[in-house]
Amino acid sequence: MLVAKDCHNVLVEAGRARRGEFFYCPFCKKRLLLCHGEIRIPYFAHSARDNCNSFSENESEIHLLAKQKIKEATERLGYRAELEKVLPLISQRADLIISDSAGKELAIKFQQSPISIPRLRERNQGYKSIGLSVIWFLGPNYSFTNPSQRTVFKFADQETKVYYYDQNKHEIIILTALFKRDYYKFEPVVHRVPFNSFIKNFFLKQSLTEQSEEILINKKILFKQANALQKDLLLKRVPTEICRLVYKHRHINVACGPWIIHQGTQAGLKTTNWHWRLMIILELEEFDQDNLCPVSYLSKKFTSDKYFYERSIESQFAKHAFLKLLQELVEKGIIDLKLSYVLVKRLPIWFENYQQKLFFLR
Repeated sequence: MLVAKDCHNVLVEAGRARRGEFFYCPFCKKRLLLCHGEIRIPYFAHSARDNCNSFSENESEIHLLAKQKIKEATERLGYRAELEKVLPLISQRADLIISDSAGKELAIKFQQSPISIPRLRERNQGYKSIGLSVIWFLGPNYSFTNPSQRTVFKFADQETKVYYYDQNKHEIIILTALFKRDYYKFEPVVHRVPFNSFIKNFFLKQSLTEQSEEILINKKILFKQANALQKDLLLKRVPTEICRLVYKHRHINVACGPWIIHQGTQAGLKTTNWHWRLMIILELEEFDQDNLCPVSYLSKKFTSDKYFYERSIESQFAKHAFLKLLQELVEKGIIDLKLSYVLVKRLPIWFENYQQKLFFLR
């Protein structure tokens, strides 16, 4: 930790603290040690016997340096920056609180170590309860060159953007355009933004990234995905319960499913796009043509954590993804939407064999 209170109850930064004086934790009030070596930057630490719920003793040198560097850069821009500010109303503390002359505030959290979704969700809900915006900057322990969908959607904000802090270049790396094709690598669009521009644009409410268009699915990609699914089926890599469900609906096999199951680019799914789309198509088959099915019923079933990665914030991401698919089905003439109900007009074509399916694509 970089901040402590002295014997006069005044906050003091470790870099300005004097040896021989007494310092205390702003949260638990226990006495702290001033650590001032030749390699690491100065910092405060609790005694090994003390247990503080707010301040971790495991912050790396990277974490400490990042907080200090961000604070100094923010102050040079004319903003006020408070290190490790304790927020008593929610029993939390932010790595940094940045505020402008109008009183608008932003909390910064620098995350270098693992953190569970329940813990992350608890912290985000705490900030939300006091009306404080928060941005999580991921450190070098989290890869932005090869990110997992689980990590990305764990830390993604309301705009489904993820932020990394590059300490060497003093830049914010923003991941956007979160699309995923089956059997292709997950590759979000990476934007590099100078830290100064990032902070200025936050307080000016200006966008730093352009809206990206969804990736397209052409015949070559469809052919590749269909062949990959056929191979998975032959190698018995398709879950047994899916195969059984397809047989129950009197279809030949998964690989002979309609082409629409291969046309998805939805990111954030624990399953493949073809799996999610297939399950929705099979659900629609349960309803006869011209019969109505509540949208709420389908939405609840296909936007759950069974299909989508958990988020640490309240988000309509999964619901929007589902409604987007419904609109696609409307455009293809498969369903119609009547107020809050789905009307099945015609079901997509299943094929009698895999060769017939490939011929249909030509």
